[in-house]
Amino acid sequence: MKCKKLLIKIAVQVVMAILLVWLTILVVHGLMSRKKSDLQPYHRIYLKTEFRARDMSENYHFAEYLAQEERVFAELQTRFLDHFEETEENFLCRYHPQGPSHPSRIDERFNRTREQRPPAIRGGALLIHGLTDSPYSVRYLADLLYEQGYYVVSLRVPGHGTLPSALTKARWQDWMGAVQIATRHVSDTIGPDQPLLLAGYSNGGALAVLYALRSVQDQDLPCPTRMLLFSPALAVSKFAAMAHQLKALSVIKYFEKSKWSTIGPEYDPFKYNSFPLQAGSQSYQLAVAVEKSIMGLRSSDAWKLLPPILTFQSLVDSTVSVPAVLDFYARLEGPGHELVLFDVNRAAQLENFLSAHPQHQLNRLKQSPTLPYTLTLLTNENPESLQVISKTRPIGQGTYNAPVPIDASWPRQTYSLSHIALLFPPTDPLYGTDPDETVNCVHLGSLGMRGERGLLKISADTLMRLRCNPFYDWMMAKIENTTALP
Repeated sequence: MKCKKLLIKIAVQVVMAILLVWLTILVVHGLMSRKKSDLQPYHRIYLKTEFRARDMSENYHFAEYLAQEERVFAELQTRFLDHFEETEENFLCRYHPQGPSHPSRIDERFNRTREQRPPAIRGGALLIHGLTDSPYSVRYLADLLYEQGYYVVSLRVPGHGTLPSALTKARWQDWMGAVQIATRHVSDTIGPDQPLLLAGYSNGGALAVLYALRSVQDQDLPCPTRMLLFSPALAVSKFAAMAHQLKALSVIKYFEKSKWSTIGPEYDPFKYNSFPLQAGSQSYQLAVAVEKSIMGLRSSDAWKLLPPILTFQSLVDSTVSVPAVLDFYARLEGPGHELVLFDVNRAAQLENFLSAHPQHQLNRLKQSPTLPYTLTLLTNENPESLQVISKTRPIGQGTYNAPVPIDASWPRQTYSLSHIALLFPPTDPLYGTDPDETVNCVHLGSLGMRGERGLLKISADTLMRLRCNPFYDWMMAKIENTTALP
């Protein structure tokens, strides 16, 4: 009896200790969050008409989704834009109608779902953007596929393109519901005999993979015939798993900032700079759902029914897990899968400045006698050259074929690609390093300001992050060859 009471006492003490530690973490997080920038109306106003998974029914189709999207932007106008204070301090804000960051400087419609219908439809494609992004991030891919004869839908995923506060309410099931509705619409539009392409960037890549995994098991879901992935978020930081709990104190006004991971000025017309913990939590749960679906599917022959997947991934990525992408590819079966890796700049004068070297990822691949997919690596011709070559290791082989020079080289002072760079050319007016100057907008990709620290509203890390792909032309040529229609 005494032993039992002692065990109960110890158990209670352990539970109390855990609760005390967790409460301490919450309070510390809440106090630290108070040092963040002040919340603005676009952090506090919530749009009530946004699509939710619960809205889906047998009679809810893509037309209803577009109609609901119109209501979202009408609510945005009446509840926020009509009351926006056009002050000098807010001039750089994306919501200032005369400011250089207003979406109309390029095209406001890139914040909405975009349809492109060719004169003669020869295939269909659904493109899914990443977390905090908008259909602008897939604009060039959409144009390429449209020119090839694809009917293209660039989906605005729920919670995006409006106010960053929208992501404090969005759930991954809402995103997945929208993907299912849009995919069915594209499939119905092109008919059963036309190829169906599914493409996703970052968080959109995870949504595309989860949809494909479900479609090979569920006959009611149209199966894609090919997939394109760009930096897919198949795993994210474990910290994101704690995000839902960390925002618990935000119900208290004194700690309301604790629901935000970052609070930044909204100067990007097509991407939120502020990031709520809820968004990270939902991205993590989406990645968990993908892994569960993979584990459930691998025990059946349906795993082999996945369509050919072509993925582009930088060897270094601060947003998603590169090992998770390699693990996913290591488990694939069947022909047609290819992984393209962009190496870091191996030029000796830059390589020595890298704090974390990605060589161990390449060593891991080198140690595998064969791979169940084709691997293509873009890397320096040699450590003394900025010229880039491509090396391809065909499926089932242990060595690379002879290297092939490509018509591109590393820009000087550029040491790697970044998570947000892949889909944009250097000439993009917003993100390019050599932007189209005829477009009168803020040129975020070419900002190279220097001065004293602590003065800018934008962090130095944000300014230094590469936003475009110096190997864009090579990548798009490869995509064009892969997606060519008969």
